Amino acid sequence: MTHSQKIFRELKDMQNIRAVIIEDEENGLINMISRLETYCPNIEVVGTCQTKAEAVKLIRQKEPDLVFLDIQLGPENGFDILDQFSMVHFQLIITTQFHDRGIEAIRANALDYLVKPVDPDELIEAVKKVEVRLKERNHQLPRIAIPMTKGMRLVSMEEIIYIEADNQRSVFHLFNREKVRAVRGLGEVYEKLRKFNFYRIHRAFVINIDYVERISKENGGYVFMSNGDKLKVTKDYEWPGLLPL
Repeated sequence: MTHSQKIFRELKDMQNIRAVIIEDEENGLINMISRLETYCPNIEVVGTCQTKAEAVKLIRQKEPDLVFLDIQLGPENGFDILDQFSMVHFQLIITTQFHDRGIEAIRANALDYLVKPVDPDELIEAVKKVEVRLKERNHQLPRIAIPMTKGMRLVSMEEIIYIEADNQRSVFHLFNREKVRAVRGLGEVYEKLRKFNFYRIHRAFVINIDYVERISKENGGYVFMSNGDKLKVTKDYEWPGLLPL
């Protein structure tokens, strides 16, 4: 078994990582996507772009876990993209043809620095670093500010058992059996919580997987939550490896 194959097996068990690729050369973009598909199956590429303006817009729209950044985007400097964010919430891997930009990468707090053509083993190792960093971040879960009609309700992640759609709004079902009605739709809520062990199992339900007590395959699939609620699962929202219907 090669070194790459060994690490590939380890990566199969890792969490899904949503990534954006910023690359101005078509061949470079194709090669990066191909390498990720082959060697890093836990990377989900949610968007690609070629310019600074497109990159800023894409990152704000997708809120990725990881950004692969080519630091030379035609006449533009890729590092300038980072200046557009007051806080950088994503992990950063630099990709470049140049060997002498490492100091800038360090200053940008990049997690790794890959020289093209990207070596598969180096790519795998870089993704493993991202995985470790994301796990560390998830151990320090932020509190949630649930927007309500007259203000906000602050709760911790651990208090939320599941969230239910209610027309254009959402209902948070909490551990103490309290229900908090938010003025946000379930889709918008899910995009914010999907990085933190929450899964959408149905168009009407987003669950905290830590509170799933039992899974049933009857009538297409249900999950039984720790508060006794029984929630329908649909295949369109099935999470991998947990409910093989």
